[in-house]
Amino acid sequence: MEGYNCDEALLHLVGGTCAVLITGSFLIGWATDNVSQVDKLWTTAPIIYTIEVLGYLYYTKGHVEGRVLLMSALVVVWGARLGNEFRKKGGFNGGWKFWKGEEDYRWIHVRGWPSLKNYWVWVLFNLIIICMYQLVLILGFSSPLFAVIDGAPLSSADGALAVTMLVVLVVQHFADAQQQRFQTKKYSLLKECKTIAALPAPYNKGFVCSGLFAYSRHPNWLCEMTFWFLFAAFIIPARGLPHYGCVSSIGSYMLFLLMNGSRQLTEAISAEKYPEYKEYQKKVKSFVPFVF
Repeated sequence: MEGYNCDEALLHLVGGTCAVLITGSFLIGWATDNVSQVDKLWTTAPIIYTIEVLGYLYYTKGHVEGRVLLMSALVVVWGARLGNEFRKKGGFNGGWKFWKGEEDYRWIHVRGWPSLKNYWVWVLFNLIIICMYQLVLILGFSSPLFAVIDGAPLSSADGALAVTMLVVLVVQHFADAQQQRFQTKKYSLLKECKTIAALPAPYNKGFVCSGLFAYSRHPNWLCEMTFWFLFAAFIIPARGLPHYGCVSSIGSYMLFLLMNGSRQLTEAISAEKYPEYKEYQKKVKSFVPFVF
């Protein structure tokens, strides 16, 4: 982050934390054969970095700037909401045995790929793609918090960004809740009907395609990406528009690449399971309504 007043010691602190998280999640995933360890860190790692930044600034300067406090509060709200959603899906079912919990269903599908059937190839995939890429990505989209240190004073632009991000989180909450209600009801009905085709409409489709999902196939993921693009935008009132394309905004672009890849994998699985999904793909855009 050349040109920023971000101490090298702080960068070493968060970088070291990232290395510890990568090593820990890899070793635990390898030992338990549950590679969803990183999923748990999605909700907590940005908060850990936030705590480190706040503690470091208070220790070295005796105070924390308003913009850093505002951005930190937004990260905590984001993490609390996402953590609650992850809990509902069984991600924290292990309780204090944090290494347990549900493994994401998509990894079962990925394990079946011919290129990953070799044991050591799968181990390397877990290390490089699942652990390293994702955790470096999380550090990347958290890094605008470091880039705004010693920036311009807090302004109305910061307030506008914060309000917009809260609205995005509310929309994301409704999208997740709608999907959760649909899936819960579907699996409840399956106890009686046994097959999806025998379920009453709209559950016989197998997937939710009404409400927010009538305009975007993944409105919750769209909100997730939008949140972090806006988070990076705090660099603009802090440093100026030219700095928005700096290293601290790369994380939000990396997030798009990951989520688009996840979309392709998820939709390939859905298209195999549900006959009407391909028609849904033709009618409704992936993320941005009527655009993409």
